[in-house]
Amino acid sequence: MLPAVGSADEEEDPAEEDCPELVPIETTQSEEEEKSGLGAKIPVTIITGLQKKLQHVPGTQPHLDQSIVTITFEVPGNAKEEHLNMFIQNLLWEKNVRNKDNHCMEVIRLKGLVSIKDKSQQVIVQGVHELYDLEETPVSWKDDTERTNRLVLLGRNLDKDILKQLFIATVTETEKQWTTRFQEDQVCT
Repeated sequence: MLPAVGSADEEEDPAEEDCPELVPIETTQSEEEEKSGLGAKIPVTIITGLQKKLQHVPGTQPHLDQSIVTITFEVPGNAKEEHLNMFIQNLLWEKNVRNKDNHCMEVIRLKGLVSIKDKSQQVIVQGVHELYDLEETPVSWKDDTERTNRLVLLGRNLDKDILKQLFIATVTETEKQWTTRFQEDQVCT
């Protein structure tokens, strides 16, 4: 059996004095089990005080892409399912939505809770890159409260004002405002 790390045979580092030592778990293996090949059991050690030990590990460089932003907004009302699908498809599939600087808006992740006309259930929308799904929840909208759509979008070059106005046009069925924002010659590549 292998000796536990931090056993009495090793000198203790002064920086690790306050860290508990590793505690070996006793195993009940026979000598034949220890010697066998693929089925051999490996002695397991409980590691205690891991968080304290990790404080001594040097930090790493940030790995998050600073160009990715998150926007959220709420819009009251009910959307027709076909208009909601058109809104999402233009963002995720057609990629023909541009920000004020004329850069393509790239939606990486989309999620939210939406209200669809003629449906009493709340609907969850989830999208990743070009895939999305609308799924009814078991939760019904309350009759005495106004239905509010909540969307969260993660991506690059996102413009909250434009996206919110497009979604308001989707909910209010303002067809002219909707179609002028999405034009075939604006497709991003």
